[in-house]
Amino acid sequence: MRALLTILLEQEVKFRLQEARDGAAKLEAIGAHIEKPRHFEQNVLYDYSDRRLRKRDEALRLRRVGGDQAWLTWKGPHHGSGRIKQRREFETFLSDADAVEAIFEAIGLVECFRYEKYRAIYRVGSAILTVDETPMGVFLEIEATPAIITEMAGRLGLDMEDAINLSYPHLYELYRDTTPGAPEFMVFSEDPLTPS
Repeated sequence: MRALLTILLEQEVKFRLQEARDGAAKLEAIGAHIEKPRHFEQNVLYDYSDRRLRKRDEALRLRRVGGDQAWLTWKGPHHGSGRIKQRREFETFLSDADAVEAIFEAIGLVECFRYEKYRAIYRVGSAILTVDETPMGVFLEIEATPAIITEMAGRLGLDMEDAINLSYPHLYELYRDTTPGAPEFMVFSEDPLTPS
């Protein structure tokens, strides 16, 4: 039977890349196995109108993948310090994302941020590595224990001094501050399902 709820401590970092193929080449060079090929993800963060979840440093995310799969995730406040983002996370697969959206609306939750990306997922041992193509650039994300993150970064030729411990919504806020005319949400300007 498939687990309905996953509870974990999310520990991850991001590195900015020039191009998606740079990340794929680096991962192939260290023997990473592709777990899920490049696919489209649409993420929506929900909160109350007073933004109480954000004020508590929490996030409630509905993620749709490829149009037919969806997950609901709650992320707790960030803790720890240093280059690695750490926060508690509960996640569950959804059989009906539209019903969940209707429930959210009924209890007063509103969409507060939307972000899209193309993601390819790789695995090396217990580490999950992703190459994310976003409207603000390409990122390689490593999710594992801090020791394994540091080891993977070294094997990939990445410097932990360049590691980013911010979420995509936070990174996009910083991007909008320096990019006049950037859209309110981190979405692609063209049809995201068009192959590149």
